[in-house]
Amino acid sequence: MRAERRQRLPVVLTRAEVKSVLDAASPEVRLPLQLLYGTGLRVIEMLRLRVKDLHLPQRFILVRAS
Repeated sequence: MRAERRQRLPVVLTRAEVKSVLDAASPEVRLPLQLLYGTGLRVIEMLRLRVKDLHLPQRFILVRAS
């Protein structure tokens, strides 16, 4: 007879917890963290972003080779 596996519950941070994490980050790390959290980008997608991929007047980010 095999042992039963425990059911794992997903861990989700509250808005207050996310705000405290972002507030604790240094200024040069804060923007990438905000992009990852706010847009749902993967880390590799964020690392490949270029300035010309940001379209501020239309308010969108072009993600290549996702």
